[in-house]
Amino acid sequence: MRSALLVLLVASVLPRSAFAQLPDVEEGVTFEALPSLWRQVLVNHSASRLVAFHAPFRCPKGGPVVIYDSILYSGNREVGAGESVEIDIGDPSRCSGHVDAAIFSDGRAEGDPQVLGDIYAARRGAYRALGEATRVLNSIPSEHQSIEHAVDALTAKKQTALSETTASGAGYRFVLSVALDALTDPHRVNPALPSDNRGQKLPAVEDVMSTTGLSREEARAIVFSKRLEGWKSLLENNLAGGPPF
Repeated sequence: MRSALLVLLVASVLPRSAFAQLPDVEEGVTFEALPSLWRQVLVNHSASRLVAFHAPFRCPKGGPVVIYDSILYSGNREVGAGESVEIDIGDPSRCSGHVDAAIFSDGRAEGDPQVLGDIYAARRGAYRALGEATRVLNSIPSEHQSIEHAVDALTAKKQTALSETTASGAGYRFVLSVALDALTDPHRVNPALPSDNRGQKLPAVEDVMSTTGLSREEARAIVFSKRLEGWKSLLENNLAGGPPF
């Protein structure tokens, strides 16, 4: 226990740049994909899938920060053992940086404890928002509320959370933004979610309408709520033991 505490204390006083490259994430070749757009290949050398990582780059005028989490952001995928992924980086002739934290599918984490804490905090904020969003959506069929009422309720929650300048607050607002985009934009009624394609079988909106007699708006709310519940279940076991609320 004393040695573990010592590691945490040392980590807390070291600058971010003092952390060495992670043993299981190889920072491979860099290349110019387009004029002024540089990319780097990362290779997962762990026996487990690479689920999330953080890679900040320092340039003369700021620099990109890669925040990658396959169970939080739908555009990210789990990187299998021996597989690679490309990330956007700063011009290597002027910028420096590397992956400073990573989380694997077996629950193991490597790197800067503070950064890892922020990743888990963002997940907990997202988990909290998913619980609140599903409750609002479920009020549409159960209390015969309108989509507009749900949009107003979620917008108010997001506005209230603007003052929460933490990783948890960012995760909370991100989920509410996804829900609001789906409810307000007819072209995004089925946004991609991290829990998609993980075996969850959902009824079609038309099937819900025919079996329940509900309106299309109410049936759509039920199906979308179930999709958000699937995302919430995916996050539930990946919160690093911290409280979800």
